Amino acid sequence: MKSKSKIFITRIIHDDALNLLYSHALQESWEVKIWPHPLPPTREELIHEARGAHALLTMITDKIDKPLLALLPELKIISNHAVGVDNIDLKAASEQAVAVGNTPDVLTAATAELGLLLTMALLRNLPFALDKAKTNQWRTWGPLLDLTVQLGDMSPADSPPLFGIYGLGRIGQSLGRMLSLGLKANVAYTNTRGPVTNLEYPAKWLSPQELISKADVLIVTCPSNRSTSGLFNKTTLSCMKKGAYFVNISRGDLHDEEALLQLLEANHLAGVALDVTNPEPATLGRNPLLSHPRALITPHIGSATTNARRHMGILAVQNIISYLKSNGLPHPAPFTP
Repeated sequence: MKSKSKIFITRIIHDDALNLLYSHALQESWEVKIWPHPLPPTREELIHEARGAHALLTMITDKIDKPLLALLPELKIISNHAVGVDNIDLKAASEQAVAVGNTPDVLTAATAELGLLLTMALLRNLPFALDKAKTNQWRTWGPLLDLTVQLGDMSPADSPPLFGIYGLGRIGQSLGRMLSLGLKANVAYTNTRGPVTNLEYPAKWLSPQELISKADVLIVTCPSNRSTSGLFNKTTLSCMKKGAYFVNISRGDLHDEEALLQLLEANHLAGVALDVTNPEPATLGRNPLLSHPRALITPHIGSATTNARRHMGILAVQNIISYLKSNGLPHPAPFTP
């Protein structure tokens, strides 16, 4: 595929990434087409626009399944503008000899920062405090007013809360570092590989069941896959401590929102913070968590920093350039058949 390759990008990405792609496209006579609208293409629009494409640059909102792939016989490479690739049927792509790339590492810090921000805002009841100030309810200061939960730098006698990180990949490790070293918080984690021997900060490994039952704050950072999708259902969530907090910065299909709502209403959970919902986008009327006083929801903004999105775009473009030129894939998505 030295020339005449066709590339379809499902959303407008950072200018630096587009300029990099255009410079190679001009040299190689590639055709580049970009979906120009603010909302993602529908399935029908995606199929129509991607017909004849050799390369797709996709977003997590684009569901690339086996039936869709079958309609794109010329497709050779999909580069997902994300770390997660749960929107792509990797097995079907492999069977059709379609390479799949992603954009690892560059959004780790941004997503971990948001996880810390949501956790701090939830435990310190920031939405209530902001509303109190803005609605003229701030009457005085008092030693027993507006008391919340301190995150770290506490003595053992103060019973510091246990922050449980479910999934110690790049984002989980970065968040654990911020909590453990930055705030001197009490951190535990679980993962599929067992204890990490070279962890650079204090944190104890617990089994998944122990972490869920012992954590005062459970923060979900694991990927969405066949073993984790739907994991945090009513049965699992009910095993959390009474008065615990639940935070998800990974994928919405990991948790059951009806179960979260029921446990909030029953005061089993003290609070919920989500950067991801099930389904997305969350809308008033359809998702009662949006208006719940002890739920804090953001619109999937974990990687939404200029720096992270710029680098995500560049990595996604590099995957396509490299593959179309040499069949090399610098950032292949992990896949176990």
